[in-house]
Amino acid sequence: MLALHAAWVLLVAFGLSFVYETWRLLARREVSVHDTPAEWRKGLVIYAIAAAVILALFAGLPGSAWAGLALSLAFVLISTFYYNPVVMRDRSPGVVDWVEDILFTGLIFVAAWILALHLLGFELSRAG
Repeated sequence: MLALHAAWVLLVAFGLSFVYETWRLLARREVSVHDTPAEWRKGLVIYAIAAAVILALFAGLPGSAWAGLALSLAFVLISTFYYNPVVMRDRSPGVVDWVEDILFTGLIFVAAWILALHLLGFELSRAG
């Protein structure tokens, strides 16, 4: 059950990211080297990988929790050590940029934690 919850969290996180990156392309095109059609197309590969992992989690495929955890941890690291210090600086971010960044990173961290608990054998139960 926890893996299913993590799938929903990842779906929201990557859905938010896709909408944001599309907005950057349309509304802030060429503001930075990261806001070009070529960069947006490169991002589609990342969204395809994320979609495959999310679908595997929803389907309950063997190993999907490990793939989801690896994806989540990779994006926490990428967000912390590349996206924030490099991409955000280049974009001259506004409020929308910071809100999306914080929400995305936070949701990915939550998904990683949920998947770690799932892999450790924890389950949801009703109180009472």
